[in-house]
Amino acid sequence: MRQGKGHKDRVVPVGSRALHWIQLYLDEVRPRLLLHAQERALFLTSYGEPFNPDVLSRMVSKWLKQADINRPGSCHLIRSTCATHMLEANQKPKN
Repeated sequence: MRQGKGHKDRVVPVGSRALHWIQLYLDEVRPRLLLHAQERALFLTSYGEPFNPDVLSRMVSKWLKQADINRPGSCHLIRSTCATHMLEANQKPKN
């Protein structure tokens, strides 16, 4: 497990719709990508390797630019935005 700042565990709230798509990925896609049975990463590249956080951040930055969102950002921006919207909507994460 990877911990965040201050070596604190992070809780990731996941809605039922996202869980549906993650389960579909786990059942149908991930087994085709998996090269080593001991790989623990949830999401894998087309090479069967875990996503490199730097590469993923660059991909997100590119998509933000393509979407004409005039803010620099990466995965952290999206995580922060989602958390803010959930707090504003008084949603509590499910454990």
